[in-house]
Amino acid sequence: LTVFLEREELFYEKEIDFLSSIGVLSKEGFVSDSAVTRGGFAIMLANRLYNGIEAEGALSSSFTDINPDMECYGAVSFLEGLKVVRGNVSGKFNPDSQITLIDAVVMVIRALGYDIYAQAEGGYTVGYHNVARKIFLTEQISWANSLLDSKTAAKLLYNALFVSSVEFSYMDDNDIQLSIDHSQDFLARHMGIKLHKA
Repeated sequence: LTVFLEREELFYEKEIDFLSSIGVLSKEGFVSDSAVTRGGFAIMLANRLYNGIEAEGALSSSFTDINPDMECYGAVSFLEGLKVVRGNVSGKFNPDSQITLIDAVVMVIRALGYDIYAQAEGGYTVGYHNVARKIFLTEQISWANSLLDSKTAAKLLYNALFVSSVEFSYMDDNDIQLSIDHSQDFLARHMGIKLHKA
């Protein structure tokens, strides 16, 4: 068990180093096992997948528990406008609650454009779980802990960078046409960074 934990820690260290090098997170003060809240993950997702775009003051949130004084307000409002985040039936986002791994996966899948695919695969939760596995979003991530910690959040965002670009179109018989471009991942398409194997 000790050897496994040491290997896992070293493995995530590579991802954390990479994310730090491209400005996604700061290693200073990074605590790998700290809890990640729903609001905190929204900030991480907006900073990573949308180049830090936070529409402060430009968008408003329909969530009854989100207000402009909150640190996560811009990120949550922006992601809500893109239909990446949704609240519960009472209209709350619960920004201070620790986010579950499946809810973080759902947000990332929506942000990457695979939501229609996940709905076709069965929706919440099984459809998102299946799509996450198929696109390698949850590769080397354990589902044993249902709550997200900062180390796993970093790994999830790292994996998201290498997910192939996807486009959907609707056919006449309401079938969905899925087009995956394996030559372009999120990192190349949206950040202009191409990695070459040496």
